[in-house]
Amino acid sequence: MSKVYVGNLSWNTTDDTLRDAFSAFGNVTDSIVMRDRDTGRSRGFGFVTLSSVSEAEAAISNLNDQDLDGRRIRVNWLTLPLEPEVVVVAAAVVVVAMAAAEVVTAEEAEVSH
Repeated sequence: MSKVYVGNLSWNTTDDTLRDAFSAFGNVTDSIVMRDRDTGRSRGFGFVTLSSVSEAEAAISNLNDQDLDGRRIRVNWLTLPLEPEVVVVAAAVVVVAMAAAEVVTAEEAEVSH
């Protein structure tokens, strides 16, 4: 799952409007326009979750700075787009680097001076 931020929304944009616009680029699993709790009026931004990183990338590339309900919307990554495999590989690299690094204690540092 990949979540994107959508900003500069019209007050007329709804959850369904977002879903419709983004569904051209992949499977939308969730779409929400953030609303003021007191007035119920749109706060001008929302979030869309797509099934994969590649779908989110396509949506960002094609929808950022495009017109939706009379406004030029901004579409950006909400978080760093990492697939689970990338996280596992990155963690393994860190573990190997830590094992290979020579750790010098405070006592050893004083002895060398």
